[in-house]
Amino acid sequence: GLDVLNKVVSMVPGLVEAHLVTAKANFGINQLEVAQRTINRCLELDPSYSDGHLLLAQIALVQQNHRLANQSLEQALSYNFQIRSSPTYHLVRAQVLSEQGDTDLALGQLQEAMELPGIRVGMDESVSVVQRADIFVEMANVLGKLSRVSEAKAIVDEARSL
Repeated sequence: GLDVLNKVVSMVPGLVEAHLVTAKANFGINQLEVAQRTINRCLELDPSYSDGHLLLAQIALVQQNHRLANQSLEQALSYNFQIRSSPTYHLVRAQVLSEQGDTDLALGQLQEAMELPGIRVGMDESVSVVQRADIFVEMANVLGKLSRVSEAKAIVDEARSL
């Protein structure tokens, strides 16, 4: 799979989406440096590509580079305000805030995410089961950090019932 993606990128180096998919694949197999180089190339081709900035924020978060993660989230938002309807945007933003010790703000970000279509109620084909689960898990973690254990348990129970 990754070999095919790399061939597409080499054959059509200006295809921004190919760079994004290749970077996501490398991110998925924990090849963070390769993923970051690939997404940086994607953003050189199209600096306004908000999905690229969002992936760069995810990579930076895993690398514990909170400054870059925040900067990338801000870039994604500045180029496409609709990114606020992305569960991934809210999740990464909440994770960055939580890791920086801004647990109350992280909770607020997750509460916004929980209101997005397809997270709590209804199915939305643009929201994967993994995204839903990640938001519920992060919400339980943040509530736990705030010593709101009964609420964390309720979130876990709600996730199980979906």
